[in-house]
Amino acid sequence: MTRYHVIGLLSGSSLDGTDLAYCRYDVDTVSDKLITDWELVHSTTIPYPAEWADRLKSLPTASAKELVLADTALGHYYGTLIRQFIEKLAIEQCDLISSHGHTIFHFPESRTTTQIGDGAAIVSETNINTISQLRSADLAFGGQGAPLAPLGDIYLFPGYDLYLNLGGISNITYISSGNPIAFDISTCNQLLNGLAQLVGEEFDRDGIRASQGKLNPGLMTLLQSDEYLKLKFPRSLDNTWCQLKHVIPAKEYNASIEDKLFTSVEFISQEIANAIHSLKINREVKMFCTGGGALNTYLMQRIKQYNPTVTLHIPRKEIVEFKEASFIGLAGLWRYLGIPNLFSSVTGATIDTINGCLLYTSRCV
Repeated sequence: MTRYHVIGLLSGSSLDGTDLAYCRYDVDTVSDKLITDWELVHSTTIPYPAEWADRLKSLPTASAKELVLADTALGHYYGTLIRQFIEKLAIEQCDLISSHGHTIFHFPESRTTTQIGDGAAIVSETNINTISQLRSADLAFGGQGAPLAPLGDIYLFPGYDLYLNLGGISNITYISSGNPIAFDISTCNQLLNGLAQLVGEEFDRDGIRASQGKLNPGLMTLLQSDEYLKLKFPRSLDNTWCQLKHVIPAKEYNASIEDKLFTSVEFISQEIANAIHSLKINREVKMFCTGGGALNTYLMQRIKQYNPTVTLHIPRKEIVEFKEASFIGLAGLWRYLGIPNLFSSVTGATIDTINGCLLYTSRCV
């Protein structure tokens, strides 16, 4: 058994901030389990300063020059955050940094994806070996490059049939007797948070505003109209699609904020039910629920209402919020150890792939 300490970094699609998770992984490469034990030791979310949030929002329509300059600058920003995180907590050992960065473009049909936050800049700020670009190899082999979540579902949180993540985008993993299946479902917190921000709230706490609204059939038809929602898996989404198809049209729709939130919760819940139905599971199952949406009481009630044969399990708050950053850490470690971190059964690639660009310092793990 070998012990590794890794910092996983993730910038969520809802732009709520930068998640950092300092994790310990005990690895036995001759064991079928591979991970014999692990711990989320420290975690934090650093909200984006207004200037960075605005800059990231504008990049999908910015010039190529602005994009590459932001890539470098964001890498130095992330590296500074990590260095300050290490210093504040007096972390003595960090073998590796695994950075997902922030997604600007994701076009699997063209075999390309863009996560910015230059890994070399992170290395220069931290002097710690760093993994970045965690999706590109899978796309090169014809895959969706997403979701990465099954890696954590299999190795870090075994024992459930389904794993639902309610982040800016919702995604689901199904663990059966064969290979895992996973895919992006629909826009989630990007939509709910975008609507709440119209009335000066960061998010709709506990879904209180949504619970006070009623269904708007016109808005529901609009949200359900895109062909993506009818595609079979493997499938994946990008932030620009979510903004153009759901967030912006919903914000501009003429209805009360409560009705728009209620309708959006119904849309998200129905799409999750459709996704579970598409898996053709004819038995009662247990579903592990994480991501910020798992803390939305009303949303979870509606998901349960649409899925009566599914038992929902919500872990402790720290896992709910930092599960993704934890498996980003594992994805980087698997790259370092030469173990596949994206599965062809999930992404549709021709082979399982080892994803990530490894940037060394003069210091060796």
